[in-house]
Amino acid sequence: MNDPAAKRARAGGAVCTACPLLCADIDLPAATLACLPGRQAILAPVPDLSPSRDGMALAPTAALAAAATLLGTARRVLVTGLGEATLGALAAAGDIAEFLGAAIDAGDPAVALASGPTIARSGEVTAAFEDLRDRADVVVVWFADPATSHPRFFERFLAPRARVIAVGQGAVAGAIAIPPADEVTALRWLTAQARGVVFPLPAGDLATAVAHVGGAVAAATCLGVVTVERPAGSGVAEWALAEWVRAEAHRRPAFAVPLPGGVGTASGNAAGVAAVSTWRYGGPGAIARADRCGGTFRPTEADALRLITRGEVDAVLVVGRPRPAVAAALHAAGGRLACVAVGPEPSCSRGIHLPTAAPLDDPGEWLRGDGRLVHVPGRHPAAADQRLENVLRSLAAALAESPEARR
Repeated sequence: MNDPAAKRARAGGAVCTACPLLCADIDLPAATLACLPGRQAILAPVPDLSPSRDGMALAPTAALAAAATLLGTARRVLVTGLGEATLGALAAAGDIAEFLGAAIDAGDPAVALASGPTIARSGEVTAAFEDLRDRADVVVVWFADPATSHPRFFERFLAPRARVIAVGQGAVAGAIAIPPADEVTALRWLTAQARGVVFPLPAGDLATAVAHVGGAVAAATCLGVVTVERPAGSGVAEWALAEWVRAEAHRRPAFAVPLPGGVGTASGNAAGVAAVSTWRYGGPGAIARADRCGGTFRPTEADALRLITRGEVDAVLVVGRPRPAVAAALHAAGGRLACVAVGPEPSCSRGIHLPTAAPLDDPGEWLRGDGRLVHVPGRHPAAADQRLENVLRSLAAALAESPEARR
């Protein structure tokens, strides 16, 4: 494969962790080639590395002991955030969740769907980002705007020769307009076309728009369908989209490229969170009780947002930054929740903050949005006691030694 980003990474380029693209060709210190949100993340001030409680400084040992007592005496704990953690730090967070019998969820909207993520219901035909660039001659961007949500995606993974068809309503200039209310109907028609059966549409703008998409797709020798994570809904549209791509794959090479939420909505290791959670607990999130011998996967019931807003947890361990919706729920909960934040910055207005280095300075393994393993070498590798995984291990040790925290 001819991947300029990979070549620059081998030549010493830094990895940007601002979104799941994990662009590995960034020149430092000026953050050359990074998108605007990436530059903002790279050039952000160095975090304060002083532990604190309610904004007041604490000695490191006292902060660890206080955090262990707070979590160990809680009725029910939620572990959330997670998206900026290395794979090693995710394992450490899981160990704490298991010790506490805690719920664990990173706030991915897919696990808030009533029927769970699409891949858990019906499977998906997907491919790596490079496959889109190297194989697809027709690319359908379905109800998404990667140029906004993932600014460098097209630059890195779209071949100049590919024909791009954008579908949606108002999201992308020049998109084929299909109202959201008609999305599932359009997908069923396209699925029927792929299977060679008749699915009638009423005459009008919808029929014209869907026929346009169908004509472009029919001419493809390899079809790529790009989607972007959306807010939680019923899941019917996601299921219909997966069915269409599967039907297309039966008559020619075809695949979806689902992008996790972009800059500001999903953190760089969102794919790593889902993989580690699935491996350990049988689901990508919404784990009601972390247990490697039988974790309980409860979509719509045990996702972080619902557990917080329903008052079903009285303590939260935030690893790194939470997703925006979860952060808003934590803010709304105020002092009702006991909060321990482990990361570069405090995530709650009150509570204990155990500081760590920024993700860019924390060497470790991440998973890109399509599941490819990426090593983040660390812009300025942090000292051992400032690395997220090590701080979590220290918290786990403090929990194990605390009489109040026995489970």
